[in-house]
Amino acid sequence: MNDNSECETRCDCGLKWYWLGLAALSAIYFFTTLNRLAELPLLDPDEPRYASAGRTMSREAGEHALLVPRFNGEPRINKPPLFYWLVALSDTLAGGATESSSRAPSVAAGLLMLWGTVWLGARIFGRATGLLAGAVLLSTPLFLALSRCCITDMTFSFFMTGAFACLLAGMKRVGGSASRQVGDDACSPTQLAARRVDPRWGWYASILLGLAVLTKATPALLIVLAVAIFRALELPRELRPRAARWLPTLLLAAIVLSAVAMLCDYLGKSKASAAHTKAVAAAQASSAQSGAKEESALAVRRKNNWENLDDVVNKIALAFAFCAAGLLLWMAVRSERRDAFLPAMWKAGLATALAMGLWWYALLIYEQGWERFRDLLNFEIKSRIAGAMHREGSYYYLYILLAVVFPWSVGLPAALRTAWPSSDDGGLKEIKLPDAARDSDAYLARADIFLLGWMLGVILFFSIPGAKLSTYLLPAMPPVALLLAHYLSRPAASRRWNAVTRALAISIGAILLAFPIYVRWLPREIPDFVSENQYMLWTLACLCALVFGGSWLLAARQKGRSAGIALACAILLMVNIALPNAIEKLKHRSTKELCQAVAGELRGCARVESLGVAVESLSYYLDRHIGEHHWKPPAANINPVQLIFDILGNSEPSALFIDKHFFPRLFGKNRMLKELSQEEIKRLLPAGLEYVYSSPDVLVLRNKF
Repeated sequence: MNDNSECETRCDCGLKWYWLGLAALSAIYFFTTLNRLAELPLLDPDEPRYASAGRTMSREAGEHALLVPRFNGEPRINKPPLFYWLVALSDTLAGGATESSSRAPSVAAGLLMLWGTVWLGARIFGRATGLLAGAVLLSTPLFLALSRCCITDMTFSFFMTGAFACLLAGMKRVGGSASRQVGDDACSPTQLAARRVDPRWGWYASILLGLAVLTKATPALLIVLAVAIFRALELPRELRPRAARWLPTLLLAAIVLSAVAMLCDYLGKSKASAAHTKAVAAAQASSAQSGAKEESALAVRRKNNWENLDDVVNKIALAFAFCAAGLLLWMAVRSERRDAFLPAMWKAGLATALAMGLWWYALLIYEQGWERFRDLLNFEIKSRIAGAMHREGSYYYLYILLAVVFPWSVGLPAALRTAWPSSDDGGLKEIKLPDAARDSDAYLARADIFLLGWMLGVILFFSIPGAKLSTYLLPAMPPVALLLAHYLSRPAASRRWNAVTRALAISIGAILLAFPIYVRWLPREIPDFVSENQYMLWTLACLCALVFGGSWLLAARQKGRSAGIALACAILLMVNIALPNAIEKLKHRSTKELCQAVAGELRGCARVESLGVAVESLSYYLDRHIGEHHWKPPAANINPVQLIFDILGNSEPSALFIDKHFFPRLFGKNRMLKELSQEEIKRLLPAGLEYVYSSPDVLVLRNKF
């Protein structure tokens, strides 16, 4: 038994304090998550899609309505139906669809994810460390934000957390006579009893993994890569294949080539935009040609050289990334053959998990046809891998991870290095299962490696495709919280990296103190706010520098748990203070107030159309189908206003929402919507159009019928 294990045993909390701490974390979670939850409208584009599809399910009866989600009158089949079922159930229990009822599944999933993290930390590292891990997770900005959103990420992450936790819990089990000898006042990691993997935990993991598949489909397969990384890290140096030495080179090559591809993409889009603008100007200046010829000439465009180069380099980067993943799987197979970790039922469990999601896709093929299903596969797999949407480089999560967990990211390098399996010569060390009579050092080391594999598996899995969002990192937040909590509970384990933590803490404090100086280079709204609140900004900068930097300096002086609790409390306090202002700033991402203002005027309209305005929140808050239109450059001999009449028609009462960006194109270059009064707008409207409503962002018209 080493000194760190003895320290953890003495400092661990009793059962009474454990339950009080868990109750306190739960109360803080509810207060922070439910605070002004109903005041924030559903934000475009994702929240109204899920909420509207769930509301439709709760209203309509029949198997078809429950099995195939529908949004804005069309099937929404890019995600399996489990989350929509949860939203529909929440709306039904609440007696109607509201913002709060739509977000309730995410709130519940976030609470369960918090409890699961605390439970896993207490089971592996002790109760005090488990509670500290819960405090870290609860004060993580990404976790707090997504627990208030009606999207699939929190529900999916909870199921994935449960699957990972069951695998780790089944690796060994806390309990037995050795654990009971400690008494109820401590759950000591040093008294862990070694035992074989309990197959029941494997089945629990497979069921939770199946629910994750039924929530978000293919991303649930990240568990395979995460376990492969864990097993590869456990493989001793002498048993690694010779090709393993190329693993860092493959990953570095993928990152560098991905950065080159992103540069080519930027240059290609810039060149294409310039060529398109030139072609439009030439078409409008030439009145001799027919409109059909002009439109066809503008519609056909070949890729330029930069775009072609982007395709080639991006494919090579993907090939390197897939080679790295394949090499990790090979190393995992070797490690598993040497020392079986996975439960004997893992193949059947994985098949069961996949079957829980694939049945819906089989039904989808029967319902929608093979062609529709093939288009779905091309969009969800091929297009996302190629980066057709949300495209970022392979390096994206290397810095986004530090941003979404700030200020906890100050101690993250030291926490990762402390948990990394290394021997004196810098290689990977062999870790064997200890006997029941031995101390738990090897068990704790193996748990650290599992958490590393969990975190790195999430990052690598989502780094390979070109489509990336910061929200994809949410399944990695529990292992990050557990690794940080374990590091804070044993700060003397790595004095060299404690020095790194101190250096980062001092740097962050200096940057925060200097923040008011360089704020003028930030986005436009921030300097305006600063000029009106200079004293408050300087005060806030000093407090943040003191709390964020000072807490980590305290942690480096072997006061990790106290520093962690202080830092978590400071973050949560700041979040709740800033929340009302954040809600007001986010309201512009929804058309709720606009819909409430015009709902009465549009009751008699048979059709409602949109030109550039997001249809998601329009469809939800108006509770009707919204036709979506985009700007197409008209021929030079056609009046742009004719586009409005073509959309509205003259056969039935119809209304049209026009985005502010289209107003100058329709009514003149110098006509900005925010600069015109209602009377001036009415005078600009041609005969046959009736003014309904206007704001600085949207104009609403209807035809005179």
